[in-house]
Amino acid sequence: QVFSGMLVKSGEQIVIRDASGIEHAVEKNRVAKNEVSPVSLMPPGLTANLSEPEFLDLVRFLSELGRDGEFLTPPNRYVRSWEAKQADGSWRPLTARVSGKIPLTDAPGRALRATFDVPGTAAANISMEAPPKNITRNLDGKGFYFQHPIEPGSHRLELDWADSVTGFVRVEVQ
Repeated sequence: QVFSGMLVKSGEQIVIRDASGIEHAVEKNRVAKNEVSPVSLMPPGLTANLSEPEFLDLVRFLSELGRDGEFLTPPNRYVRSWEAKQADGSWRPLTARVSGKIPLTDAPGRALRATFDVPGTAAANISMEAPPKNITRNLDGKGFYFQHPIEPGSHRLELDWADSVTGFVRVEVQ
């Protein structure tokens, strides 16, 4: 079996996070070959429709990714793929920042939702950083506080708020 992605952890087990965000753990003594791929994880043709300023922003981002500062990639497993409710009631895809944060102002319709997977066979925990007041939190249709045990499998997280709340949300699966 071959896994490709970003190395997340190396020790007794090697953990690789693939392009879709799924983590694969393999016992180190079972790894036959470990090599850096000459092929990028970036989808082919991604830059074809970018304007020159967008392309330059992408190059700057990629050149700074992983270095100390705004684009340091944390080892944490954050929920990164979201949908943000718009003022007209429609939903649009939204990706968390490198830090895992989603500014609440990115959802003018005052709601966010995400579907994510917890890999493996062991239970995990979900924890959320957010303004403590006025945010309704539902995980798989049930309310939860800021930390909650979670079983492996697919989960749905929904957040909404009525008042003008500022700040950010960051959700980590541990």
